[in-house]
Amino acid sequence: MRGRGLWLGGLAVAGVLVVLAVLPLRGRPAGPGSARYVTGTVETGRIEVFASGSGSVTWAERRSLGPETDGVIARVAVRLGQEVKKGDVLLELSNDDLQAAVEQARIQWEQARQKLAAARGAAGLSATGEAEVRAPVSGIVTELRVKEGEQVQQGAVLAAVADGRSLEFVVRVLEGERARIKVGDEAVVRLSDFEGELAGRVAAVGDAPISEKTGLFYEVRIALNNPGLLQAGMAGEAGIRTAAGEVVRNGTVNWAGKRYVTAPLAGRVDRLAVSQGEEVRVGTLVARLVNETAPAELSQLSLAVRQAEVALRAKEAQRQKLILRSPLDGTVVALNARVGDRVGAGSSAGGQSGGELVAVADATKALVTVAVDEMEVAGVQVGQEAEVTVPALGGARFKGRVTQVAAEGVSQSGVTTYPVEVTVEGAKGLKPGMTASVSIRTAAKDGVLLVPVEAVQEGSQGSYVRVLTGGRPRQVPVRIGLRNDRVAEVLEGLSRGDRVVLAEYDPTAAAVPGPGGQRGGFGPGGFPPGALMGRPGGFGGPGGFRSGAGGAGGGGGGR
Repeated sequence: MRGRGLWLGGLAVAGVLVVLAVLPLRGRPAGPGSARYVTGTVETGRIEVFASGSGSVTWAERRSLGPETDGVIARVAVRLGQEVKKGDVLLELSNDDLQAAVEQARIQWEQARQKLAAARGAAGLSATGEAEVRAPVSGIVTELRVKEGEQVQQGAVLAAVADGRSLEFVVRVLEGERARIKVGDEAVVRLSDFEGELAGRVAAVGDAPISEKTGLFYEVRIALNNPGLLQAGMAGEAGIRTAAGEVVRNGTVNWAGKRYVTAPLAGRVDRLAVSQGEEVRVGTLVARLVNETAPAELSQLSLAVRQAEVALRAKEAQRQKLILRSPLDGTVVALNARVGDRVGAGSSAGGQSGGELVAVADATKALVTVAVDEMEVAGVQVGQEAEVTVPALGGARFKGRVTQVAAEGVSQSGVTTYPVEVTVEGAKGLKPGMTASVSIRTAAKDGVLLVPVEAVQEGSQGSYVRVLTGGRPRQVPVRIGLRNDRVAEVLEGLSRGDRVVLAEYDPTAAAVPGPGGQRGGFGPGGFPPGALMGRPGGFGGPGGFRSGAGGAGGGGGGR
């Protein structure tokens, strides 16, 4: 119904028949001074109410990214106008100092973890400060260096465990002899407490000299297999067969592959679980230590580990800020970065203030913010459909939806308006800055009684209209529902077919040129000057037809 004007002489306006009734006022003479009425007929039809406004197009979602830490732009991974996905790399910065700080934080975290692990011990430390010390290898307990109840320091040797299947015969040779001996040379060992000979090979030749009264000697170790009867400490002699002849020296048997069992913490030996010479398997309990202060010490070490971890994560998070990623699926709409530019937090490329290096927007959605008059905003709600018209695109129309209605209005020059945001989906071709007009349908009804708004007047008792009965107007109170700038919904007071007075005029007044430039008569050619006598003001006044109304009641071309 938008765009239809009021044609006098019997054309319908918004479903309401408007006619020109040429009827004299009863009780008045038919000559000069007699009155005629412009009337409309109450009909049923559809009424629509719209709120409208205009505003500028902006992106519905635009995210600006700037540096959150100092650095140098190492790579620009996108170009202006490129489509990107959420998480795509846009820019990469480099910062050697930050990288070094991350590595230092990682080292400190590892050191704190190692200290805690050492305090707990290889076998584990309970929350009560008790540590169970277990055999690191399978073998024979060759030494016990502590007694139950004895106080020991962290790292003190408690016992030694050796693989009883492997032995070493250790001899000392002079420097000249050492030069002749090679690893792998065959050797024959003869023990004082053991009949027969044992075959072996040189396993190691020492480099460090050992000072004795008779000179400097070097240690040579000969690997032997234990037939089952040998023990550490047995004495004898070995003949080492070299390319330059045999070297014969005295020595003793030692355990090969000996592993020492040490105290993981300082404390008291509460229990010794093994005896010297006993065969044990890996994991066998050797001793239990108790340290009453250990729980507090462990707590401090655990706290140090957590603090180091937090510091590391903070540095790593800061390093992640060197990579700028797209926060959404969209298009690169701004790019102010070049490789080699030095940037800092809150600055743009080249060190300039402003902070934006790159911006990504969802180009499929646009936003138009319009100022809606306070008389119309009450009917505007989030979710309502809207029509957006863009003159710059040849009047192209887009479908939109109300996504936000301001809770507070803006007053200017005595006029209060409310900002309303309309989001446009599928906004192909729309660009920020374009001007758009928005029309929001706030209400609509079908099959209701309608009367031209010109017929509705307000009195002390409420709304009323003048119904033409027997050629004379009669005031009838009405209850009005929806209304726009052309028609009003009648809830009570009128019936379909009632003729209501829109205006009255004096037919004896001289005609003046009308909008079409013609003279004489009532209609498109002109109205008599001062002829309308209904509401105060006549033509163009508050009660009559309004110039440029576009239909009965005027008021800005509403529907």
